[in-house]
Amino acid sequence: MITTFRTLFTLAVAHDYYSADCRDFTFIVPTETAGKLRNGRLIAKMRDARLHLLYEADPAGAALVLLAGTKLRFGMKLVNPLFCNITDFTVPTPLYRNSSAEDSLDPPHSVVMTGDYLESEMQQCSLFGIVELTIGSSFYSAAPAFTIRFNPKKEVLKYYVVASNYSAAEFNHLSLADNGYTEDGRSRIHFTRVPATSFTKDEIKPTTLATKAGEKVVLFKSQSAEPRQEKARSKIQLSTNGDILIKHLPQAGADCASGDVIIHISKP
Repeated sequence: MITTFRTLFTLAVAHDYYSADCRDFTFIVPTETAGKLRNGRLIAKMRDARLHLLYEADPAGAALVLLAGTKLRFGMKLVNPLFCNITDFTVPTPLYRNSSAEDSLDPPHSVVMTGDYLESEMQQCSLFGIVELTIGSSFYSAAPAFTIRFNPKKEVLKYYVVASNYSAAEFNHLSLADNGYTEDGRSRIHFTRVPATSFTKDEIKPTTLATKAGEKVVLFKSQSAEPRQEKARSKIQLSTNGDILIKHLPQAGADCASGDVIIHISKP
């Protein structure tokens, strides 16, 4: 006898910070839900950063057991400790449901992790959130693809340039420009030059940056808050008198709490 399984639904997490799949979460199947899966001839599998729910079908493709109306609960376990550095989210301990439309998720709302939502194994996982999906009758003919989406944190980009052995005139000609926006297919980022004497309390102190005699500090910061992204923006360039000193300035990675970047340049 050949056992056939078909997709009942998929559940994924998407994050606009990443260029590809978001792999920051895994899904926990609590005991109660695992029992429902067994009784309903269902299998839950993680593949390609997605949770796949499969139902056992007869040779004609019909489900052996119909579970329309059944609620399945899954825990969201965060596996990336750097998630908070790159993510803009305002709902603590979110609960996701498909109450309004069976094939899409409602906006999340915050829940308190009490006995109503937590089983013993879920309590031990320090869950980020919960997903509670009600199986719709249409799932067996058109499997929905549920997606939990996160937006990247937006912040002003700050490039601190620490120059050594530059005369005052040479230093004053340093400039920073975004020359890669067309190549990247994005909006141009405009930067403002801020002298060290105009740094605010939100900036790094010049004395912290310039630790050697004669070093000069200047800040170039974006005029608008920009989303953090995994892929570095092309051709954010540091120049002097039209000559490019650095063709592609680096950007802060996910391991940095902010997007601040410190650049050291020196002349012989």
